[in-house]
Order: sequence, then structure tokens, then C-alpha cells
Amino acid sequence: MDQDLISQIKPDTSTKEDVRRILGQPNGVSRHSGSYSGLVGLLPFTPQSNIEVWSYSHMDVDVDAATFIPIVGLFAGGATSNVNIFTVVFDEKGIVRQISSTQSQGRSGLGAGSESKSTKPVSECQEIDC
Repeated sequence: MDQDLISQIKPDTSTKEDVRRILGQPNGVSRHSGSYSGLVGLLPFTPQSNIEVWSYSHMDVDVDAATFIPIVGLFAGGATSNVNIFTVVFDEKGIVRQISSTQSQGRSGLGAGSESKSTKPVSECQEIDC
């Protein structure tokens, strides 16, 4: 995700229309109702609060060239993936309440030259009480 675009989104100021104009349509939308005072950094909502969460995701996969070599690819091939997910939480008035991003990286392959790494999420949070 382009950090210059993300930096234009301001908690407690930006609206759904602002986010859609800056980032386009989200990859996923979820809606929740009830009390969400347990969400870290969010001010307590009333018991009848409705929130909406928009997700933007981007994945890059780099496949090792050796993967395409017959037989050799079974032993020396593999791929590296990078996943970036940007999430925006809106209150019932359509105002941004919380934004966060998660980045993870992984490596796959069966060959002796490849290694397997567990995914390491890195989160950033931009809000008043983060």
C-alpha cells in the first residue's frame, strides 16, 4: 500500500467517501453491531452501536526461477510472498475511528536450498488512544 495515500486518512476526521476517493473500493467489508468498548484504542460505543470495517489487501509473490526447471524445480524451487492488509474502522456516522496495517512475509519450497519462515505480522495503529 502506498504510505502517502494512507497518511491522508485521518482518524476522527476522514469519512467513508474520503477513504473511497483515496484508496478506491475495499476488498472486503464487514459490519458489526453491539458494544465494542473492548476494541483496543476505540472509545466506548453505545450498546446499539454499528461499526463498519473496510479491508484493503495486496499480495506479491516472487517465484524462484529454478521452480520452472523440470525435476530441479522440485528440489530447488520455491516462492516468497509479501502480504499487506490495511484496515479502516468506521463508526455509525461513517467517520474513521481506527486504521491499522499488517504486513507478513513467508517463504515456501521443498528443496534443500529453501527455508520456511513463520509469518511475522507488523501492525501500525493511528488513532488518539493507540
